[in-house]
Amino acid sequence: MTTIVMVVHKVSAEPDRVDLGRFEDELVAMLHRYLAGPPDDRSEGRPGLDAP
Repeated sequence: MTTIVMVVHKVSAEPDRVDLGRFEDELVAMLHRYLAGPPDDRSEGRPGLDAP
């Protein structure tokens, strides 16, 4: 929750307008990735995520 609150506050403090629909979609995607964990695709070879 802290991350989402910080992102919302940061974006709302910016002088430029934000596409709220896209912003909402990105927040939902960020939260989903956090809760679901990394994708099951191991072909990317990201360091630290492939270890058991």
